[in-house]
Amino acid sequence: MMTMGPTFSQWKRLTDEYRQGLEALRRGDTSGSKHMMRLAREIQLLGLRCSGPLHMAEPADWSASQLEALAPPTERPGVGQRLARIFSTMQA
Repeated sequence: MMTMGPTFSQWKRLTDEYRQGLEALRRGDTSGSKHMMRLAREIQLLGLRCSGPLHMAEPADWSASQLEALAPPTERPGVGQRLARIFSTMQA
């Protein structure tokens, strides 16, 4: 297991340098663009090196209504549709 200490410090150093390069580009200084490309590659490689399997919780058995509640508002059924579903289950 990789510790956060040195890896995080390296990531922070790389991202700080990259941010400085972006600020320079915003000012119109393009002299550091090759350096920024190298930094981007290093950040990407560091991410690949550190991306081991993550612990994921076991999937829960979600009901349809719970899944609907998590959906974006545009994909959720309207009030009328929900009431119709409730009444149809009451009749059954």
